[in-house]
Amino acid sequence: MGDIAFVIKSINPDIINLVEVEGLDALNRLNTNYLQGMNYKAYLIKGKDTYTGQDVGLLTRIDPENGAIERYPNKGLSNGVEKSVSKNYYAKFDIGGRKIAIVSLHFLAIPSNPNNINSLFKIRYPCNHYLE
Repeated sequence: MGDIAFVIKSINPDIINLVEVEGLDALNRLNTNYLQGMNYKAYLIKGKDTYTGQDVGLLTRIDPENGAIERYPNKGLSNGVEKSVSKNYYAKFDIGGRKIAIVSLHFLAIPSNPNNINSLFKIRYPCNHYLE
């Protein structure tokens, strides 16, 4: 966590997307123990990854709209099988009258694995929502 905090402190961003986070407790620990005084709030929605248990999270100084981030729950259909991105969130912000959105997607590891290639095609549809 110290190395991650060093990079964050060096850049001093207002909004940070973090991947492969081991839960909200870990994100809060990074924020409290390593980034104290930087005024970040931690947001994380528990994903559906049962293999690694990792998620995607957000540290931000700017409150997202409605004070929350959201998970996109829709699934895509390929060869009769429904699949979605197990780790994702989106957050909407109004920054100085400008609307922006942060989208965090963490796809399956080892995309060259034949089992994972099919899954990547199945998630294409749910990701289209972010482009609208």
